[in-house]
Amino acid sequence: MARDEARGTMEEQALHKPHRKRTSAPLAAPFPIPIQSLDEDGVALGPFEGQLVENAVWITEKRDMDSLYRRGFFGKGMLSRSGPGRDDQLRLPKRRTSRRPENEAKELEEDVTTRNRVRRKRRREWFAEAGLETTAQNETEITADTLPTDAVESDDSPLYPVKEYLQLSLCEAVFLSYGLGCLIVRDSEGRVLSSARLWTSCRANQTDFIASYVAYHYLRSKGWVVRSGEKYGVEYLIYKHGPPYYHSNAAILVRMTDAATEEAIDSTSAFTWQYLAGVHRINAAVSKDLILLHVLKPADVNEEAMSRPDCLHRFGVQEIALRRWIPDRVREFKEDEEE
Repeated sequence: MARDEARGTMEEQALHKPHRKRTSAPLAAPFPIPIQSLDEDGVALGPFEGQLVENAVWITEKRDMDSLYRRGFFGKGMLSRSGPGRDDQLRLPKRRTSRRPENEAKELEEDVTTRNRVRRKRRREWFAEAGLETTAQNETEITADTLPTDAVESDDSPLYPVKEYLQLSLCEAVFLSYGLGCLIVRDSEGRVLSSARLWTSCRANQTDFIASYVAYHYLRSKGWVVRSGEKYGVEYLIYKHGPPYYHSNAAILVRMTDAATEEAIDSTSAFTWQYLAGVHRINAAVSKDLILLHVLKPADVNEEAMSRPDCLHRFGVQEIALRRWIPDRVREFKEDEEE
């Protein structure tokens, strides 16, 4: 896709060795595409489907969610920390309070009040569906025998049933749809979006989409598992195999620059030394290298060319590793060379 204009690739820059995690999870295929027409479960792999919702693509089918996350760790479960969870085990977290007796009694009283309020609301809805008038008397006399079978609550059922879904970022959705050809994206009205329409929608919802996607595609083509790096103040974190197996060993900053002058094109992506020093300190504290990816835009790529996804092969990528200069360590290296 993008030509490699790197000043030494990430493999040559001797990144921090990733710390392996203790896990027994089997390693699946790196991409959710059929290699032998059948996956390891014996189920034929077909195209996945998702819906574009503003700045994300939602995947709601359970099979699609599991396959996309297990094969390459695409997306994030909206009600989970990482991958999609199970609907029947989702509960609202309890509010943390001190363990004083008066606080515990107050919290218990508030929980009971909330539960009763929800039950009264459900009862009124059931009466309205049955065409009956709700009064204070029949609302209190109602029993499980008079309710519909689907209206009886069990003790082990969640109070607020919610449905889990997988959310793909715009870069992940375009990579799966345009790059791998295994994802069908629909709009809010259920119409299938072509690659051009999806590209236009992504650019409208994300100002720096082209630079972010070029960097994402470039890192994926290198074999890295790419995840969001907002937690550490960067665009991406890269993993070996995936988050369940290794900790990330590099943080990625992205900016669009002119291929001839190497000047930042978008003023919002220009980094100051104070900003870079702060981001570097944060990531160095957790043993992550900081890599700056310059997405090089040629002079002949105008706005009309960038309106279509076929302009991607004309961009270049330049890697720059940002590291602190430590005088004691440099002096030790020089002494070893002299000896």
